[in-house]
Amino acid sequence: MQRREFMAKSLAGGAVAALGIEEALAQTTKDQPADDKMPAAVEGGIQRYRVLGRTGLWVSDISLGTSGLRHPAVAVRAIELGINYFDTAPDYGDAEINLGKALKAAKAARDRLVITTKMCENVPYPGHLGTNPDNPATVVDIIRCCEGSLKRLQVDYVDVLMVHALGEPGDDRRLDREELPRAIDQLKKQGKIRFAGASSHGGRNPTPILRQAIDSGFIDVLMPACNYLKQLRGSGPSDLDKILAASKEKNIGIIAMKTVPAERESQELTELRKKLDKAAPYAHLCFAWALAQPAVAGLVKTMNTIRDVEQYVGSTGVVLSAADQRGLEAYASALGSTHCRIGCSDCHGPCPADVPIADLLRFNEYFVNYGMERHALRRYADVGGRALLAACAGCDAPCERACPYDLPVRTLLAAADHNLHFDPRAATA
Repeated sequence: MQRREFMAKSLAGGAVAALGIEEALAQTTKDQPADDKMPAAVEGGIQRYRVLGRTGLWVSDISLGTSGLRHPAVAVRAIELGINYFDTAPDYGDAEINLGKALKAAKAARDRLVITTKMCENVPYPGHLGTNPDNPATVVDIIRCCEGSLKRLQVDYVDVLMVHALGEPGDDRRLDREELPRAIDQLKKQGKIRFAGASSHGGRNPTPILRQAIDSGFIDVLMPACNYLKQLRGSGPSDLDKILAASKEKNIGIIAMKTVPAERESQELTELRKKLDKAAPYAHLCFAWALAQPAVAGLVKTMNTIRDVEQYVGSTGVVLSAADQRGLEAYASALGSTHCRIGCSDCHGPCPADVPIADLLRFNEYFVNYGMERHALRRYADVGGRALLAACAGCDAPCERACPYDLPVRTLLAAADHNLHFDPRAATA
């Protein structure tokens, strides 16, 4: 894609190109049934709230992801600064417990907060329900797990209960099973959830599975990987474009995740940042791009410290300036040919050995850029990463020919194995 095409497509995007960003945002929320009036902006904190699709819930444009939440004070500070959307899960360690303590300590009005959790067991990630085709989750299982979340969160209900991480191995039929909508319906009647959602990091067949969620009739909110690098794909609409457009048509609310690719910059990118003239911080550029996309109401960002919260809240309400657009384009040029996009799995289908390429590269992203080294090492070991990659020896790499971004997939897999394979014998030698 040429430079001008990329900027027009990825930084403007559909309605934004025709109307301008603020006008497009107004159109996005037009005629949507809001629960109540929009929350007021917080001085020094959140400046913009948006309606989350057909749920009618007002959510802060920057929201708190709790996968690394180890202390309630982080979430308390987020509430003080106006963040009102919180994403958690039973398999995020003690995240639900710590968030529950924060909700009590902050004494915030429950009806002003939007809490999302996942259909998971309270075990180390991944605890997704229903991924074992030989032992699918029952209605009782789903209700039991939701009730466990309510107890840990110390609340009577959650606003959104999500089917977690669609597209991972073994879960191709999770949305097909009749137990899922039955459980959701029962939980709604019991007043334990308000809406249902689905998330996807990518993995296997993410676009068809997300499209299935959109068309299901019982999914109200989607949380897909959404970042500017995913648009560097030929001249036609990307898979992300199609999912966002279909969601907007059905008035399904989007909470974007994985919005900041390569957050821990290499020396090359650090030098690039120094050269940029008046561009906002890198994360702010990424946030502004994601929030300008159709149907996106807000984004979720993992924040492990109070400093993280204060830093990321500083991007609320930001609209890309011309200098910002040039800066983001420069980052795209630097990262576009080397960085795997979370949420794409085109490389997987042609692999003759069924290697979960996208998952392995996502684990490496956690290791390199998300500060989740222990989690990444464990996930790589759990799936037998090095043993899986043994199948790559002598292969003519159809994965590279299938990659829509022309990435050196084998080189990236080798780098992932170098980072993530742990040999205890070497550690004690």
